[in-house]
Amino acid sequence: MWDDDTDKRERLANTVNNLLGDVSVRRKLLRLLYLCIGINVLIWVSALLFPADLRDAFDRVHAVSDRLSKIVLVVPFVLGMSISYFAFRLRFPDIEEQNLEADVMASYAYHSHSQKRWLVWLFSVIGGVANLLLLVGTTLFLSSEGN
Repeated sequence: MWDDDTDKRERLANTVNNLLGDVSVRRKLLRLLYLCIGINVLIWVSALLFPADLRDAFDRVHAVSDRLSKIVLVVPFVLGMSISYFAFRLRFPDIEEQNLEADVMASYAYHSHSQKRWLVWLFSVIGGVANLLLLVGTTLFLSSEGN
């Protein structure tokens, strides 16, 4: 039983590493960005056109499993965070690369690079939270307006 969980974790870690390796290539980064934007647009269009149906479907999923409903809410968060992160990676392509040099100003350069990376991740998480809250708020507002 434990070996199966370890294999799944290793496969997930390898998939994430491959994905982050693809992000360093601009063409693949743009593909991932467009894919996330497309999926996010589809979710938003469904929320704007069918808010009551979307709310009823979520209520049914929540009635079946609380864990499954949390997973459903994670999808817009991850999409928003990914879109924000990929957009920042287009602006700052070297954000994840660390070239430590034996220079007088190496610690300052490392600190400023780390600070920039931390801010990119912070604003990416804020983008994911904003996407989720706006989607949930819009769906709740439009579905209550129709009743």
